Amino acid sequence: MNIIKENKGQLLTVAGIIITISILSIAFVSINLSSIYMPIEKGSFLKNEYGNIRREFGGVIQDNLNGKLDYEQEDFIKIFNYYFNETKDIFTYVETLHGYYFNAEFVSILYKNNAPSSFVCVLTLSSDYQYTQEEVKYDF
Repeated sequence: MNIIKENKGQLLTVAGIIITISILSIAFVSINLSSIYMPIEKGSFLKNEYGNIRREFGGVIQDNLNGKLDYEQEDFIKIFNYYFNETKDIFTYVETLHGYYFNAEFVSILYKNNAPSSFVCVLTLSSDYQYTQEEVKYDF
């Protein structure tokens, strides 16, 4: 009985060391498990995200150009370039927040009966491990 009372401080110190080592071990294991990368899941997100971008990018430009298709060709090209670049910048910013790189490059405007009928651009979306690029045509 006397031995336990005399060694009480040492027992508390040993218990404290054991608890500290346990907490550090759990933290180390948690950090290692949280850094496991699953590329298959990320890849499916990239495809889904690209599908959304492909659908919405042209729609945003079309909405902005609504009622502006009657301008002279030179003026229309300036207006189109403005809205194309604004839309590209917005999409680039949003995708960067999601960890993706987005780019859009204007290719051409197609005309029918001297009026703009559609435009063609190249859309690119990539992550650290995957890359998608496609030439897309949108009607006005």
